[in-house]
Amino acid sequence: MGFQGAVEGAAYGDSRVGHSDGEEFLFVHSGRLEFVLGNERYTLEEGDSIYYDARIPHSYKNIWGGETLLIAVSTPPF
Repeated sequence: MGFQGAVEGAAYGDSRVGHSDGEEFLFVHSGRLEFVLGNERYTLEEGDSIYYDARIPHSYKNIWGGETLLIAVSTPPF
């Protein structure tokens, strides 16, 4: 399953949740995100991506002055 989305302002993605199974991939098309995976914090900028075990609690926050566009893909089960 995949989607393309926009994160505006200081909006957050997943609220530090983990899913039961599966893996996820996130690609930043434009803008900048702060991505938290477990206890690690990453800054993802245009062209960056991250691939992770979806069972690990994770969240993201737009830290760009405008809209951040991203593409996310997850493997079953979602």
